[in-house]
Amino acid sequence: MERRVSSLLAQLEQETRVKQSVQEELVSLKQTQGLHDTEHMRQQSKQIISLENEVVSLNKANAALECRLKVLQGDKSKGDAEVHECTLRIKELENRLQEEECDHQQHQTELQEQEKAVRHLRQQVQQLEEALEAEEEIHKNHAKTISSLRDTNVQNSRTIET
Repeated sequence: MERRVSSLLAQLEQETRVKQSVQEELVSLKQTQGLHDTEHMRQQSKQIISLENEVVSLNKANAALECRLKVLQGDKSKGDAEVHECTLRIKELENRLQEEECDHQQHQTELQEQEKAVRHLRQQVQQLEEALEAEEEIHKNHAKTISSLRDTNVQNSRTIET
């Protein structure tokens, strides 16, 4: 787009030089017009009219090029604004992604800590269950011992009674 703008500016400068040259020639022709005879004056008049028409045509082309240049500059400004907006949006998305990555890492750390706490609690539960089983075994053994002692007492009582 900048190349096109540069090209249009160069073309505008070229046409401005041509216009200036034509205008200078027109002035020159008007000055010499009074010195020539009528036929020559008619020929010069035709040439002047032709040059004036060319100047008008060049002015119109120049105005059209200026309008096109303004349009292209407006398009460039819009494009620059869109690029700036996209750049800001990309930065915003990168920041959001970075925040989400930090949140994810923090969540992962919390999960790892919770998993460690759960493993520790499971070990404690297992140890308590093993201790409970041992207590139950001791309780059964005491019950057997008590039962055995009771049976022995009963036998001893019978032996004493006899």
